[in-house]
Amino acid sequence: MKKQPDFRQLFYDYFGSKPKKVTYSIRQDSNRYHDLLFFKSLIHDARFKRKDIKIRGKKLTVQLNRDCWELGFVEHKKHSELYIANSRMSISTVSDLEWCFHNESEMNPESELWIHDILIQRESYEILKVILDGDGWSLHMKASDDDFNMTIQDIEVPYLYSNKTKTEQKH
Repeated sequence: MKKQPDFRQLFYDYFGSKPKKVTYSIRQDSNRYHDLLFFKSLIHDARFKRKDIKIRGKKLTVQLNRDCWELGFVEHKKHSELYIANSRMSISTVSDLEWCFHNESEMNPESELWIHDILIQRESYEILKVILDGDGWSLHMKASDDDFNMTIQDIEVPYLYSNKTKTEQKH
């Protein structure tokens, strides 16, 4: 068997080592689907509420809280945890947004939705179909291939949830 690049190691080498704000965009060129793999890894299990989605013109933004998989697990005596960070995901230029819910509990605007996957499919030469997918829900949208942009940007340095709760308890 031929030796292949280790995706996981590339991911950790590029993003990991110490907590820092991440900004990552999907490129327009032939790297798009390679970039999408890294992007998926950055937003896997990110959480948001429907009220955290804003649409201005043809730009969709989502305020979310993401697990920072790029930093790996921090081991404690009785448990392990991931770093987390509040982030902003933006996708443009989008149109024709459509929510799909598989059960009523996810329809509540206050429900926390977890992102499991994001897909980009070619609908036509000029149009992409972008799908945010979670457990029991999905958001489908169309995007122009010519000026497509998808970015994730941390708005704070990643931190351990256990450190945040200790800080809050002292005050």
